Amino acid sequence: MPALPPSRPPPGAAMLLPRVSTDDDTQRALQHIGPSMQQALAVGVAAQTSADAAASAAAAVPTSGRLLAAAMVLTASGSDTLPAGTCVVHLTGIGGGGGGGGAVVGGAAAGGSSGAKMDQWIGTPGVPLASLAITWTSGAGGGGGSAAGSSGSFGGPSTITINGVTYTFGGGGPGGGVASAAGINSAISSVPAGGTGPGGIITYGLGGSSFGDPGVAGWSGAGGATDLGPGGVAVASGTGQAAPTTGLGGGGGGGVSAAGGAGAAGGFILVPYS
Repeated sequence: MPALPPSRPPPGAAMLLPRVSTDDDTQRALQHIGPSMQQALAVGVAAQTSADAAASAAAAVPTSGRLLAAAMVLTASGSDTLPAGTCVVHLTGIGGGGGGGGAVVGGAAAGGSSGAKMDQWIGTPGVPLASLAITWTSGAGGGGGSAAGSSGSFGGPSTITINGVTYTFGGGGPGGGVASAAGINSAISSVPAGGTGPGGIITYGLGGSSFGDPGVAGWSGAGGATDLGPGGVAVASGTGQAAPTTGLGGGGGGGVSAAGGAGAAGGFILVPYS
């Protein structure tokens, strides 16, 4: 019996594609996907992975309920009480800024680093804190180095106790001084001391380096800064700027042929939520 010729399906008829059901079949099917499609699939997977990571990170921030009071800016030393019903506190704090270095005539010194800054969330959404009492001490700014060419001083640590736990924010490192300017000279600053306490990421602003060439040019390093406050400005002559008049924890500027500037005192910003 002769073979029947192939017949064309009637118009509108559905065509069923074979189902890939085994690992080998899947691999063979993927081999027919062009490079551009494979790249698109890879990009899509990477984008989804990134989106999932971002979503997980966002979910980890324990903000909850409503804002209970305006941000509390805490300086110097003292004690206070959080609003009734506080469950979560957003804490931002910083140690005292380091002092800028001093330099002899013809020398230029480095700026001090800012204090160590830490930003974190404390508490559990919907669960009132066991204690609403808070106490704190803001770190003093480090002194500037003398015109004899000494380095500045470390800023003091800032400490705060919230819900029975004490958090410490280290003071900023000092700017290096220049005690001899017989030739080209420069100085660098030290990093701040670290901090202690559960969680939180410590950041800081490193003081600027300096450059001096007697009889030619010289400029000091600026004090380290963060978003909580500026540092002392870099100068081309005279002393570094005194402690910054605004903000918290900035480093003092270095001196050119003069003493360095003092760092700014540290402090805290608290925001309570229900």
